[in-house]
Amino acid sequence: MVIGIPELSLNNNVWIFQGNPKYYDFFSEFHDESITEGWWTVTNNKEQIIKGDIGLIWISGSDAGIYAIIEILNKPEYREDSEKLKKYWNIPSDAANKEWRVQYKYIIKLKKPILKTEIILIDSLKDLTIIKAPQGTNFLVTREEWLNLRHLISENLKNSEILEQDKFGDIIEEDSYSTNSWRYEPPNVTIKTLDKSAILYGGTVIPAKLRDFFGIENVHYGDKKAVELEYQNKKYQAYFTARKYDSTTLQWYDNFRSIIQRKYPNFTKFFINNEEYVENCPQMKITKHTEKNHFFIDFLGEDKTDSNLSVSDSIIFAQIGWSDNGWQGFDEESSQKSQNSGFRYIKEEGISHEWWNFFDYGDDFYYGWIQFRGNSLQFNQNGLVLFSSINPDTKKYYLIGFYGATEYGNFHVPINPIDTIHDSSIKEKYQDKYAEFSAAGWKAKKELSTIFYQPLEFNLEEINQTQWGQSAYLYVGDGKAIPKLNVQILLEKVIDTHTSLLDESSETSSIEIRTVIEKTKKVLSHYFSSTPGNKNYWRIAPGRKGVLWNIWKNDKICSIGYHQYEPYLDELIQIKDKNLFYNRLIEIAKEHNGSEDFSFMLSSQPGTHQNTIWSFFHEMKPGDIVIASTGKSQIYGIGTITSDISSRRTEDFTQIRNVRWDYVDLNTSIPQGVPGNFSITLNKLKVDDYLKIISSIQNETGQIIENKIEIKPKFPTQQFKKQVILYGPPGTGKTYSSVLRAHEIIYGYHDPNVTFSLLHKRLKEQNKEEFDYSQTTWLDAIILAFGEIGPDQQVSVDEIKESDIIKKVSTYKNTQSISKTIAIYLQRESKIDSETVYVKNKTGREFFDKAPNSNWYLTEKGSEYLQLLKKDTNRLSETSSSQFNFITFHQSFAYEDFIEGIRPELNESGESTISYQIKDGIFKDICKKAALDPNNNYVLIIDEINRGNISKIFGELITLLEDNKRAGEAEEITVKLPYSGQEFSVPTNVYIIGTMNSTDKSIALVDIALRRRFHFERLNVDYKLIKNQIARKLLQELNRVICAIKNPDYEIGHYYFMNIPEQDLDNIELQKVFETRILPLLEEYFFNDWEALATILGKESIKVDKKKKLVWDEDTGKFEDESGDTDFIYGLSIRDVSIVFENTMKNFGIYQQETNLSE
Repeated sequence: MVIGIPELSLNNNVWIFQGNPKYYDFFSEFHDESITEGWWTVTNNKEQIIKGDIGLIWISGSDAGIYAIIEILNKPEYREDSEKLKKYWNIPSDAANKEWRVQYKYIIKLKKPILKTEIILIDSLKDLTIIKAPQGTNFLVTREEWLNLRHLISENLKNSEILEQDKFGDIIEEDSYSTNSWRYEPPNVTIKTLDKSAILYGGTVIPAKLRDFFGIENVHYGDKKAVELEYQNKKYQAYFTARKYDSTTLQWYDNFRSIIQRKYPNFTKFFINNEEYVENCPQMKITKHTEKNHFFIDFLGEDKTDSNLSVSDSIIFAQIGWSDNGWQGFDEESSQKSQNSGFRYIKEEGISHEWWNFFDYGDDFYYGWIQFRGNSLQFNQNGLVLFSSINPDTKKYYLIGFYGATEYGNFHVPINPIDTIHDSSIKEKYQDKYAEFSAAGWKAKKELSTIFYQPLEFNLEEINQTQWGQSAYLYVGDGKAIPKLNVQILLEKVIDTHTSLLDESSETSSIEIRTVIEKTKKVLSHYFSSTPGNKNYWRIAPGRKGVLWNIWKNDKICSIGYHQYEPYLDELIQIKDKNLFYNRLIEIAKEHNGSEDFSFMLSSQPGTHQNTIWSFFHEMKPGDIVIASTGKSQIYGIGTITSDISSRRTEDFTQIRNVRWDYVDLNTSIPQGVPGNFSITLNKLKVDDYLKIISSIQNETGQIIENKIEIKPKFPTQQFKKQVILYGPPGTGKTYSSVLRAHEIIYGYHDPNVTFSLLHKRLKEQNKEEFDYSQTTWLDAIILAFGEIGPDQQVSVDEIKESDIIKKVSTYKNTQSISKTIAIYLQRESKIDSETVYVKNKTGREFFDKAPNSNWYLTEKGSEYLQLLKKDTNRLSETSSSQFNFITFHQSFAYEDFIEGIRPELNESGESTISYQIKDGIFKDICKKAALDPNNNYVLIIDEINRGNISKIFGELITLLEDNKRAGEAEEITVKLPYSGQEFSVPTNVYIIGTMNSTDKSIALVDIALRRRFHFERLNVDYKLIKNQIARKLLQELNRVICAIKNPDYEIGHYYFMNIPEQDLDNIELQKVFETRILPLLEEYFFNDWEALATILGKESIKVDKKKKLVWDEDTGKFEDESGDTDFIYGLSIRDVSIVFENTMKNFGIYQQETNLSE
């Protein structure tokens, strides 16, 4: 228990009560010692506020934050404010208004408020409702938020006690003194023990007796005094500020805070994840400078080992009894279900005590149980326990949560579980059975433990099992029952599922969902080496001719030069935007214009240097693999990055990362087949290229190199056909199934929740920092090339042509002469009144002009457009469809749309002149992308594939689709395309999924060439997916008759009925579906076949109109009635749709059957 802060009982809540100082003088009231109680106006959730609740007083305004802790004395009442408090209302009449008010008493009035500016820096508190949506008088606080807030209050009280009482320890020497946080060594030195405030929040409270030392005797409330801190010859800005109640703090900015955090990463990590003070914290030594308001800083003490968050390699996958209330307390209904389930021990004991596994007892741990029967558990402390359960109704498996940093033994539970059952009759019934369960078998830290907001359904195959058996748990790990990677993938699916839930969640639920996501990420970080697919592979040069290799090897580091930028290291680390980072590098160079040290950055092509610094600062990360080599000629070593960037001042380098060099002095070369510019300092390698290098090393040296590739285990490649058609009746989920299949092909695992939009979203997030160069126009590419080379430079056409972006964009353009194309655009977009460019038909946009030396430069308008392009991330980051595309064939769809063709294009000036360009079709485009990215699979879905003319659309490429005819295969075929003349083959990582309605065209009539190259999979009606029994019965009867009259190709699918609720009052939803979706389909199937329609819908559904037949009488010149009694015309039509539904139900006897069932 934290001294002075009330404990929260199980039945009570914590609230934040917000007040506005414009209407009430809170600060005067706080100073009034006679005020111990009050009444607070409440407008939200009045019925939930009860006696014993804890309240936090939050004052809005410029110094918004928590100022006091209160206890609620009664439920809210409709009344005036008390007489004693009326004097503090700025408008006294407001106190007389009758409103809902709740009575409270003060527990603590904080001497130093906890400000919003401090709270928002804490990840677990930055989304407090009062911060995200501050409209209202009172806000509910979750128990997890309360634990974090309680710790903040505890720290606040300890610091405030020093301020208030001014208590100091024993005198060290004359005029010297110390506290539990500060030590003064006169006359020029004071030492501050670093705490959570200093490390995480960038500031510290100054004790009253140190104000003279810092020269802040005259800093009063509202004042702000600038000060300079100097560390390792670099200066950092900071300031003193006075808060209410005579509290003065020293605040520094992010650049200095990052210095502390990088120096003490484990202390930082501990404070982020824990709620306790840390022993043996390092200290910050502050020495006065001769100049006023200037202090030297040094740090004393080493970083803390991360023992408090240590984890073991023990992981078990446990199975526990089902609970309908989220395993957070007793659930009698589930108790009855479980006795009928396959859980042997529940049957024998008659109850599952596992429902308390995620019950919140109000401290820092979860306590729980897993019932073992004769098993000898092998489990090292601080391991991981994953909880799963089977729903007794559906028999489906669910992953429900996990315990991290778990201990196994006997732990006293803070509250006896039986005492949490409030119903006395139930409590008495189970009292004896719970007597033995007061001590738990498991204890886990909440910071690494959670119950999922939405349990994750999984199949046993996903954990490498065919059946579970009677065991309560299975071991996880290499060579164990469940491979570690399988669990890792499940946890990643938990993150994906919960991330998708955020879009439609409320404020309250979004906090819970984010907590699940963050804790799951922590567990992946602590128990699994890294996230699959997240590792990068680098090639880095150890100085010219390898002169730095021995230093790197001995000191276990790698580095880049650029010592010029060492003073700006902290600033550059803070810049996360790539374009801003590049611009700042150039700005710094310009600030030193004339210095030879920065001339390389002001050259015509600084892009390589910018990219090297950016990659080393922001893209490289711990866990990445790095190869040290001099160009391609010599490989020195292979290692793993083990740290973030830091600085070390030497003659040769300043920016370093720590490396564990796993293989050294290899003395071999990089194979010639690996592409890339190896003359530069740093390259990012593709996985395939890295594997080629590893293979080459092993072949040349005979040394076995662990490849260190971490990729999600994919479904077996042969499981997926390269081209498949999903066919079946309407409503059998062909399009949905095609998207599921596309997800499996791209990501390698099954996700039943994926949708078309979710797949696009995942791909977009995955590739959000990449450009889709295929969508970039020549004009935009040329302007961006100026930005890459240097927006203020004069450049030649050849320099533009050699820029990275032009090289990438040109791979997607069917252009014979790149130089000529660039020159045309430069001329057309040049200034109207240019003295050097005389061409006609200029566009008038005036982006470029040419210097007398024939080099080109950006005009002011061109520079403005360049900035717009850099900001327009949507134009350059829409890669969501790069691995996945969806089209629908129709009768007019042609070869030119699918492969390539000549298409008219308006002049970019907007004039009516037309040019003709060769444009890539959708299939050629996706093949190009796939060829450039062989490590990933690409999928094209063709909906209604049988509606197009297959022979005309595919043309000569139909043969190239065969598996053995694809690029890289034994019988690879390459063709020359008729329009562009380019060589073309289909990459092996391109998959085509077609869909077709079996009612549109019989499979037997499909183009024979198509049938030979595609595999066909029929999707049948799945009645089990229809929840509503009446709807299911209706569909079964409809399809029975349809199959008899026509054939199974004309069945109606389950999709139309899946959203009808299980309980559909008066069949309202079923009738809507029948009238709007099913009846039109039947009319189409049986057009003008009234006998068939009468058979299905019932004869009363067909309306018969009888009229006398008319004949033309030439004598009278009129139509006359036929004379015979049989000369009638009969008109047939369907009656009112609502009658048809009733008749159809009666025709199949469904109402009668349902009535008999209910009787």
